[in-house]
This record gives sequence, structure tokens and C-alpha cells, in this order.
Amino acid sequence: MRHLRIASLLLTICCLTGLPAWAQQKAVAPLAPRMPAVLSGRPLVGVPVGPSAGAAVPQVNVAPRPAAAAPAPLYILNSQVIIDNGFANIKPDDVQKLRVYKGADAPRPWHNLTTYGIIDITPTPRAHAAVKSRTLAEIGQLFGAEGTVRYSINGMLTSEASIRVANASIGEVKVTHAAALGAITWVEIQIAHKEIPKPAPAPGSPPRIMIRGTASL
Repeated sequence: MRHLRIASLLLTICCLTGLPAWAQQKAVAPLAPRMPAVLSGRPLVGVPVGPSAGAAVPQVNVAPRPAAAAPAPLYILNSQVIIDNGFANIKPDDVQKLRVYKGADAPRPWHNLTTYGIIDITPTPRAHAAVKSRTLAEIGQLFGAEGTVRYSINGMLTSEASIRVANASIGEVKVTHAAALGAITWVEIQIAHKEIPKPAPAPGSPPRIMIRGTASL
């Protein structure tokens, strides 16, 4: 019995002697997260895959988008045909009546084309000239549009295929043909926008100074 007590006492002393050494051991670093596995060259669904060690991160260059064209009103002649802003060099003295439509006040064929307003020009009889024009339907047929066709003018959709556009005022026509039977063919028409030259000063007149759109001598 006495021998058992001595052995137990010796074991206790050995355990207490080793505690300081264990307490001085360095802390174990936490486990680093493992990169997700990749199967057949494709990452696991819902798990992002980062670059491998030492690999350079690819740089993606994004080309700047072209600036959008400034919005401009739509011009129509005699409430009948779409023209461009400099059609036939119409001068102020040639205008008999001018009307501006901004929304629902426009006649029915033009209801969907008032996003930026419509300027309806009625010239004087002496300034009236014959205008060669085509309907939207005729323009579509000219470019081979078939089946269900939808039209847009300056980005504005219209269901009025009978609207006429002056031939000289058509700036660009883009046709997207239907890819399948029953699909829609899109005909997009862009009206030409011309830079109107500033009138030259009369001979012998003093120069004009333009300040914030106001002319003064």
C-alpha cells in the first residue's frame, strides 16, 4: 500500500514539472483556406475561383461608348412629310405658319414621334416646292423587309407605315431581318441632321457679337 502511494506521488510530481514547458509552446497558426476545386476546367457552381499563386491578374480594357447624338425635334412639311432641319433651304421669309407639337396635341399619325417635339412648317405658296418622298412601308420594301415589320424614326417607334419621308432627308436606314418564321423585321430610319451655316454679315455693316445667344451691335 505504501509503495502505491509513493508511485502516485512521483507521477503527480512529473506531471506538474512538465506543465511550464507545455505552456511555453508556440501557438499553432490557423489553417489557411483552400482554393476551391476546379472540375473539367470549369469552377464549381456558386464558388468563386481566384488566381493561382504567382499568376498575374488579367487586365480588361473596356472601350469607351460613343457619345449619343443630341436630341433634336422632328420636322414635318405641311403636316404631310418628314423633312430634315435644313430641307430646301427654307428661310424665315418663306414660312407662312409654324406650329410646335409636344405630345398628345399632335395629329394621330405623329403621336408616337413627339419625344423631342415636332415642328410643323407650312411654307408660303411662292416657296412651295414638289417633294419626292416614300412611305415607311415603301422604304421597308426597298430594303427587302418582309413579314411582320416594325418601324422607328430617330429611335421612336411608330405603327403608322403610311408616314412619308422626303427622299433627300433620309440619312440612314438599318434593317434587321427576322431570324425565324413569324419574327419581327425592324426598319430603323435616321433623319439627316444638317449644320445650318450662320448668315454672313451684310457688306459694310459692323461685326456682330454673340453673347449667350443674344445679338448686339
